[in-house]
Amino acid sequence: MDQNNQTEENMKLATRIYNEHSANIRRIISRQVNDPTTVDDILHDFFLSLVRRPISPEMKNIKGYLYRAVRNDVLDAATKKRNYKARITRYARIKMNNRIYHNPQKTALKHDEIRKVFNLIDNHLPRREALAVLQRYRYDLTITEAAKAMNINKRSFSRYLCVGLKKLREAVSA
Repeated sequence: MDQNNQTEENMKLATRIYNEHSANIRRIISRQVNDPTTVDDILHDFFLSLVRRPISPEMKNIKGYLYRAVRNDVLDAATKKRNYKARITRYARIKMNNRIYHNPQKTALKHDEIRKVFNLIDNHLPRREALAVLQRYRYDLTITEAAKAMNINKRSFSRYLCVGLKKLREAVSA
């Protein structure tokens, strides 16, 4: 039997069970669900699960099987709903945090402070020390990369950087 014929056969079996037991299935779902709007959704999902996994013709106690299967589907629906709400809550929390961190006013203030620091570097440091601080912190170069860019050895670069930062701290605290 090919896939289409099997699906068609499963649909017939599920429809027969649905027609015979839908009132009982609806009652089971209604007793276990607090939200009456979800009863039809769970009922339809249960019908589809009967199509995917039909009840064996040898099943003796169909009502007992249906009760357990419906109860499991209700529990699955509740778990899915709870997980969905948790994901939405996490997403909203992340979005709120991003909105707080990406506050345009704070970003503008940060840029203004950074501009002031660079002006301080230009106005208070000799050329080599200013260049060392800029290479390291503005261009985010390692000490080796920055020393190479300035054509000096790492020890000289570290000295320029250390002295430059010390002068900046003094200028800010004055």
